[in-house]
Parts: sequence; C-alpha cells; structure tokens
Amino acid sequence: MFVEIVRHTPSWVWLLLAALLWRGYGMTRPQQVTQSRAAMLPALFTALSFGGVISTFGAQPGALLCWAGGLFLSAYEVQRRGAPKGAAYLAQSRRYALPGSWVPLLLIVLIFAVKYGVGIQLALHGELRQVELFVLAVSTAYGALSGVFLGRALRLWHLQRMEGLTLDTTNGRIAR
Repeated sequence: MFVEIVRHTPSWVWLLLAALLWRGYGMTRPQQVTQSRAAMLPALFTALSFGGVISTFGAQPGALLCWAGGLFLSAYEVQRRGAPKGAAYLAQSRRYALPGSWVPLLLIVLIFAVKYGVGIQLALHGELRQVELFVLAVSTAYGALSGVFLGRALRLWHLQRMEGLTLDTTNGRIAR
C-alpha cells in the first residue's frame, strides 16, 4: 500500500522536498545571510502552514485559532532563548553570521513528514476533515512547526537590535 501511495504522489511534491532538503543541508555549515534570506524560510513555512489549514479545513475559527496559537507560542518559546550560540550581526555588511546547525534540516524533514502523513490520512479517510480533534491537532501542529522557524528568525532580529547597546554600570540601564 505504501508503494501505491508514493507512486500516486505528484512529482512536484518530490521536487519540493529535494529543494527543501538542499536548503536545509546548506544550513548545516556556517554561513552569512542577509536579513531577507534569514526571513525567507519562516515566511515560506508560515504561508504554507496557513495555506494548508485553509485548503484542508476551510476557514474554521477553531482551526485558525489553534494554528495561530501554535505559531505564536512556539515562536515565543524559541525566541526567548536568545541568540544562537556563535551567531553575530555584522553591522557593516548588514548580515548575520550563523553557525552551522542540523536543526533546520530536521525541522524541514519533520514538517514534510507531518504534512505528507496528514495528506495520506485525508486521502484514505476524508471524513477526518469533520473530526474536530483531528482538525485542531493538525492545525496546532502546522502552526507550532512554522513558529519554530519564526522564533529562530526573531532570535536573529534580536541580535541586530542589541548591536551597539551597552550596559551603563552606574544605573544598570542599557544605552546606545
């Protein structure tokens, strides 16, 4: 049965997976990226997850609320950890210097697996679109996984904001 599922998967799905894996693998090595490039994956995954909820379940308020809750809660949790160890904002070139990390690649694989698995389940059991727990769980998962990428981008933005700030030891306040 699995072979049949894979055979009936559109070719563009495998091309998308290959492109995402290539990008994720590239992130395993240290690199310097512009602000727009750092925002690309979070924007892409946020749009894809939101579109996935809408196209799969429609504009159900509960699904949209769970998606937004998952997105914002996971983004908040990731960004509050501060900048990644070894990352820096290079003000002169307006770029971020990033250490290599396997986390983005693992997240990409996880997002693809969840989205593909949901697609298979819905193809086999279309009635799941009407099961509230399924709708809410999938919507939350889509939002939460995208929120991890958003939180990672917010961590970088925080690095840039902190550039040029110093601690005034006389009053304990941060100054420019």
